[in-house]
Amino acid sequence: MTTFRFPTSTVLAGLSLYAGLLLCVWVYWAGLNGPFLFDDSANLSALGEFGKVDTLQNLLLYLDSRVAGPTGRPISMLSFLLNANTWPAHSWSFKYTNLMIHLLNGTLLYWVVIKLFRFNILPSISDRAEWLALSVALLWLLHPFHVTTTLYVVQRMTLLSALFSLCGILAYLHGRQAMQSHPIKGYAWMVVALVPCTLLALLSKENGVLLPVLIGVIEFTVLRQQSRLLKHPAPTVSFVFFGVPALAVMIYVSRFLFQDQTFIVLSRGFTAFQRGLTEGRVLLHYLNDLLIPKLYSGSLLNDDFPLSTSLLAPPTTALALFAILVLIFFAWIIRKSYPLLSLAILFFFVGHALESTVVPLDVYYEHRNYLPSIFLFLPIAYAAQTHARLTATVFVVVLLIFTGFTAAKSKLWSNELELVLLWGSQHPDSIRAQRSAANVYFEHGLHDKALQTIVAATEKHPKDVKLRLHRTVLYCMTNQPDQVFFTDTVRLIETSPVFFDSHISDMLEQLTNLGSAGQCGWLRQDELTSLTNALMTNPAIKSDRTHELTLTHLKGLIALNNHNKAEALAMFAHTLELSAEPKTGLLEASLLATHGYYPDALAVLSATENRFFNKQSVETGVLTKRDYLAEIQHLRQQIEQDIKQPSLPAKPESAEKFTPK
Repeated sequence: MTTFRFPTSTVLAGLSLYAGLLLCVWVYWAGLNGPFLFDDSANLSALGEFGKVDTLQNLLLYLDSRVAGPTGRPISMLSFLLNANTWPAHSWSFKYTNLMIHLLNGTLLYWVVIKLFRFNILPSISDRAEWLALSVALLWLLHPFHVTTTLYVVQRMTLLSALFSLCGILAYLHGRQAMQSHPIKGYAWMVVALVPCTLLALLSKENGVLLPVLIGVIEFTVLRQQSRLLKHPAPTVSFVFFGVPALAVMIYVSRFLFQDQTFIVLSRGFTAFQRGLTEGRVLLHYLNDLLIPKLYSGSLLNDDFPLSTSLLAPPTTALALFAILVLIFFAWIIRKSYPLLSLAILFFFVGHALESTVVPLDVYYEHRNYLPSIFLFLPIAYAAQTHARLTATVFVVVLLIFTGFTAAKSKLWSNELELVLLWGSQHPDSIRAQRSAANVYFEHGLHDKALQTIVAATEKHPKDVKLRLHRTVLYCMTNQPDQVFFTDTVRLIETSPVFFDSHISDMLEQLTNLGSAGQCGWLRQDELTSLTNALMTNPAIKSDRTHELTLTHLKGLIALNNHNKAEALAMFAHTLELSAEPKTGLLEASLLATHGYYPDALAVLSATENRFFNKQSVETGVLTKRDYLAEIQHLRQQIEQDIKQPSLPAKPESAEKFTPK
């Protein structure tokens, strides 16, 4: 009778992986208590924009909010509903789900690397596949560089894109193994890897589109060299699978070099070409931090990374680009002798093809390394061939260092004050870091420190409009008038191009509301109006209809808060004319009703109905997103009820009436 025996090595390696996952949970646990940060609120506020997401209509409205990327990233947005269906919400469950996805990704990586090592013809590698895979997976799982990806809630998008990419890689490897004896079955699995998995990764985050190209890197390194796999996809199939997606990515990326750079320079501060030059130094910076991690290194606020304006400015630009070309060339020529090392290098650089080239995104973010770094520790297999004990010892020491650094970094992420102030001290030239530090100081009652921080930052960057408006807001909130500074700000806006975004409009609205509440008596209505007019006539803003709408609405709000009804009605009428959606009329009617102008609020609702609820509007589809008629009717009923039982005294009738244009 044959006695079944467990494959001891496999079982022990699996148990060790489980222990590693528990260690990862323990290391990250403190960080789960941290707050939402920065872009979290901007992306997650859509959970409450249309009321509680508990009906199909609200679900469709939520998914159509398009707050994240050109695709809307619906898979990622759906995943947030696992944690909450309204806003505001508590951050703990969001971060916990991120951590669980990170653990799942580590487990998938372990499985992927086992397959890669088992395919290798060298017994010194294939016979130790489980333990070598365990080493690679744990070093990646516990790497301190991935704390920002795991604990920054909005990076759920990066985590999910990596999850589906790893699933795609695993499915492809299964297909490659199956095609050795069953070609049709093998190709079917490969198609599953390259189509559904790519689509899911793409709908989680746009760089998921790189999955076919990344699988191509695996195919032409470890699956073709020193491999037990003898049957390979036909050249035509390989071209369709990998060549076509690679060409598509290259065409997409290169087109940014030939676009008008005016908007890119205004919004980002650099051209696409300058970004491409800078990213050479950024990539080497990433590699340095991945291979030699530092305690408390890394930040979400890296807008102070020095730009490269030419190959020799700074001189390290040319050196960095040359070093990258040498690494890529080296990786290609050693692919037959050292395919694992070749894969580690090529996969890293190809994984950065979208986010770290000339596409006009912010220059530096740690989370961009999450997927590209998965194979960086594969070459540990070569060291284990000849120096197994030494390699094991070094692995344990490095893993302990990684664990300690990650635990310390995770604990830091649980305390917003300490975290943001550390980033502020690490990045004294970062405008975002200094503004964030000032906000945190103010929220914790340290008003003098907040003002000192923003004043120092403004002196370093005197032409930054956001800093100047932030400083003005703080002057208002601390009742410290500075008329000269405000006048200089208006003059700067009149003479220099300004990139107008929601941060500026939010601060303008805040200044308006502060003035209305009597907290900024030194800032008069005409001065706020002059600031808004300066923005409207700014050459970088005046031709944009959306910006005109926003600023006209703000002028109406300024007038309304200062009881200038005639001006407010005129501005709101123009805003309604500029608007493409009924929600503008709903907002204006709500504001008028809030100030006690009930008849005018009803007039705005009627004008909104007349403007949007006609045959042309219905045909364009503008009314399909929300049941605006029901919202208008509901608001009308509320206003009529307030007229009968006013929460605010109704303002006396006047000659000015709302007249839509």
